[in-house]
Amino acid sequence: MLLQRNKLGSVRPPKRCRSDMDNTSTSDIVIINGNSHPDLANMVAERMGIKNGGCSVFHKSNRETIVEISDSVRGKDIYIIQTGTKDANNNIMELLIMAYACKTSSARSIVGVIPYLPYSKQCKMRKRGCIVSKLLAKMMCTSGLTHIITMDLHQKEIQGFFDIPVDNLRASPFLLQYIQESIPDYRNSVIVARNPGVAKKANSYAERLRLGLAVIHGEQKETDADEVDGRYSPPPTSAYSNLLGNSVEMCLPATPRFVFLPIV
Repeated sequence: MLLQRNKLGSVRPPKRCRSDMDNTSTSDIVIINGNSHPDLANMVAERMGIKNGGCSVFHKSNRETIVEISDSVRGKDIYIIQTGTKDANNNIMELLIMAYACKTSSARSIVGVIPYLPYSKQCKMRKRGCIVSKLLAKMMCTSGLTHIITMDLHQKEIQGFFDIPVDNLRASPFLLQYIQESIPDYRNSVIVARNPGVAKKANSYAERLRLGLAVIHGEQKETDADEVDGRYSPPPTSAYSNLLGNSVEMCLPATPRFVFLPIV
């Protein structure tokens, strides 16, 4: 290997070609996955041209989760592909344990690829409840994740719950491409919004596909958690007026007394 000297006479290392740099960066990437969607992880690894990391996730007889990583992850960039399914609680625990295992194994960065983030709909305060998505964000940050990649969060403000960068990707370009390529006569279709709350999103699809829009209008049934229970601050107008009326009645005497003064 020939070494080149600069004008000052010091030796500078030779420049690496692009292929060497690409091989080095690819070898530092490790993809592991849990039991939520192993086929997705295999397709991503095949698309990137790398081998899926050797990570086995299984459960004991008492349903405790055990994670075993066979390959070394020291100083490497780890991508954990784990999404939310019907078994959301086990999916979360598998993700947290895998992230913590990589953290304690001195991984350089740990990126969680979560297409559907569990508990994302529980992002509002309910009566005698809590914001569960905030709790989940704290758990993910504590486990060792350094980056989150997800898609179509229920509310964009959920990104503020995390102390790490969050990429909220959109699935609309792929859905539009699927409609245009897989539905032969999609020009004669109509985009339907199931309630007025999603009319804005449905309108964006209709404009990009140049189709008509229909909105199903109806009163949305309130859940028990959304009903007024008298513990809101400030109280509703009706409750405030009733409270004010009761206080006025309490201040008035039971039998009114009149005093007549003689006119001189």
